[in-house]
Amino acid sequence: MAAPPPGPAQAPTVFYRDYFADAAHDVFNGAYEAVLEPYGIPGVGDAHTPAAVRTLAQNCRTQNIPTAFLLLHNDDNLIHVYLQLEKFHPRAGMPATRWDDRMFISKGELHHNSQVTVEFREDYFNQIGANVAVPSPEMIDAGYAVDPAANLLGPNDIRNDGITNLRVRRTCFVPAPYVPLFLAKPLSPREAWDTVRSQIVTDNRQEACRPLIDYLRCAICITQANESPTVAVNPPLAPLPDPILLDRRRKIIEQDFPLLNSQLANVQHTEIAGQLGLLVTESRATREAENARRTLEKNKPPSLLLGPVGTIRLARYCQVISHLEFPPFWIEIARNPKSQHLNILQWEINRVKDELNEPDLQFLATASILEVSKGLMWEMTHPDAVTTGLNVFLLAEQLMEDALSRQQMYEMLHGDGASPSLSDAAALLKSKAGAPTMLYHARQQIRRFEILIKVLIGTRHPLAQNLNAFCNRMISNEGRLHLLQADHLLLPTMLCKKIAVPTSNWFKNQVSSAAPVPAPNFVQIFDDIEEERPWEPVMSTAFLSAIGLSTFRLPTPRPQIQPRISPNAAAVPPADSPADNSDRVNNVHFNATLFQVYKDSAVSCRTLRIKIRNNELPALPLSKVDNKPVCVAWHCKSMCNTNCGRKADHVQYSEAEYEQLTQWCGEHFSLE
Repeated sequence: MAAPPPGPAQAPTVFYRDYFADAAHDVFNGAYEAVLEPYGIPGVGDAHTPAAVRTLAQNCRTQNIPTAFLLLHNDDNLIHVYLQLEKFHPRAGMPATRWDDRMFISKGELHHNSQVTVEFREDYFNQIGANVAVPSPEMIDAGYAVDPAANLLGPNDIRNDGITNLRVRRTCFVPAPYVPLFLAKPLSPREAWDTVRSQIVTDNRQEACRPLIDYLRCAICITQANESPTVAVNPPLAPLPDPILLDRRRKIIEQDFPLLNSQLANVQHTEIAGQLGLLVTESRATREAENARRTLEKNKPPSLLLGPVGTIRLARYCQVISHLEFPPFWIEIARNPKSQHLNILQWEINRVKDELNEPDLQFLATASILEVSKGLMWEMTHPDAVTTGLNVFLLAEQLMEDALSRQQMYEMLHGDGASPSLSDAAALLKSKAGAPTMLYHARQQIRRFEILIKVLIGTRHPLAQNLNAFCNRMISNEGRLHLLQADHLLLPTMLCKKIAVPTSNWFKNQVSSAAPVPAPNFVQIFDDIEEERPWEPVMSTAFLSAIGLSTFRLPTPRPQIQPRISPNAAAVPPADSPADNSDRVNNVHFNATLFQVYKDSAVSCRTLRIKIRNNELPALPLSKVDNKPVCVAWHCKSMCNTNCGRKADHVQYSEAEYEQLTQWCGEHFSLE
């Protein structure tokens, strides 16, 4: 028996998400400033009228420019995307239709190659009625960081720092690469911010896409409680189409997807059957998506939390190939809600403490350390910028009550129904740097840093192993270090900086290299000290100020040995010598260019004063303050004390005012 003849060819299923993801359809090739510029409203006036912007949008179809526009519906407070805008122009030599001179557009993604056609109103291109007070992007990030349930923010007070006035249009053009992000489903303003704006930042296109980011900022903010954002509009209505309109919109799809043009010749569908099919398909797709979401939540991989860029970055830090090899911390925070992330970090810290036999070491996880760790931007922006990146100075000992209070605040801000203010979020996430002045404080800070590194990139990682070797070597050398601190009062802080800067450099080098980069050899500093090689890190004024050591109290003032003075010798008071019970003060305006060589010299200021008193050296230049000798310790050694007889001279000098002192030092300040 002969086989039945084959049926009609099945039409391929096409999607606009694939169409816009194809770089061939990005006619602007990443340069979106010009096409988005009409949607950015200047501070005074408007360089583009709504009619002019509308004309530019309508002309895109004739110029083969794919179009997508956003609307925030006031009935559901969700952002919807609309595709391929076209004005129905009167047809030459053909009867007039009721569609003439009206704009039509497709709502969202195709369903079985069919579209939902709606009318796009002219007033969507108008400006919103009034300015909207919106936070900066950084403040929006901070507000969302502490509240997983927040969607809309505000009302905001324009008098507060970081709040600016914005005015946008009721719709905004969307560049091709970001259209697929809106096609899966309508997005809440927060979802749009977290996905679309984050992708724009990853692509480094913040300035090119500024009008789109401003539109999202306005969509996030309300001006009155319990009201929709000002940018929200009434949704467009779907007309009852006739064959003329259906054919025109169908031709647009076939132009975008030429494959449909030949293979759909035998496909017969009425409009009613098509709409019923859409409903069935949408219902099935919704159920399948919800089932997939539940399954994914139970087994969510870290790559889904971090995104492709973050996954690659963390893999390089960990020196592994796959996210499956990430430490347990990343697996747990990917599978649990944000409200549990701080607890998970604390549990992992406690686990590593037990492994190191350090159960009594105080180490309470904070929201700022959690966010820095999850942000994966671990390099310091500068060797002196100790409040940036992930470094040992962020792990100083805390007051137990204060740390527990901050943990409780974090949990409350992430509880059900919580709505944290931007000021609460900023205070909670602010990084604080602390400098150790005692050796055991330094050892504890470095041990905390070792524990955190083991939590984030693994206990067997070379960086973690080298930090462990440093801590053990520091314990065995503690007696020698105590003796060394007598001549290097900032030794504990110096040791921490010898950890912080090489680690930051390693982070920077490793994230830019696919191959493993050798970890810093921290214990080298002890060999350098023993063999009297240079080991001291640079302790700049900016660094000391950042860690709060612009001024500090000496641990125990050492008694000064007074020189024998003959009864007939002229009494010359040691003007700038240290005195008992005095406080050390640092010259925060120390001119290292002129005087660093004298600061590093072994010749003391006391020696110079004795030579001046014995007429072996000429008198010092006079102070610009009171015409008495300058304080040589303040200007040449960068430090003095509060009981100095010449403390009136502890002021800032310009290079011109230093001319006489630099000449005197060059001739008489022996460097031997």
